[in-house]
Amino acid sequence: MAKLFDTIRRLVAEEKYVVGEHAVQRLEEPRILEWQVVLGLEDGELLLDMRIPGKRVPRTRLVRTRNFVVAVEVEAVIPEDDTSEPCYEAETVQLLRDIEEHAEQGDVEWLQQHGRVYQALEA
Repeated sequence: MAKLFDTIRRLVAEEKYVVGEHAVQRLEEPRILEWQVVLGLEDGELLLDMRIPGKRVPRTRLVRTRNFVVAVEVEAVIPEDDTSEPCYEAETVQLLRDIEEHAEQGDVEWLQQHGRVYQALEA
């Protein structure tokens, strides 16, 4: 997760970001402005133990690449303050990204430790 935070921090410093309307709406409740978040990233720190409060539900995600499909059991969270849809925490998103990367490299042994692996056959 620290790697993701560093990437976000670097991209914001390079002014390579957008702020979505949903984010703006979520920031309005505690009266935080977009520029305050951007400015705060420079001196901010990552809280590794931070988890989204809410109901945790199992989900099966399919990671597809040219040669593989990997079925992975992950956990989604239905946040207490916005129950409109399940969300994935940063660690889950990073796991899915890692799985895609290992599938692109053909690392079947690693993939089998994280999910069910299906390989495409030449027709």
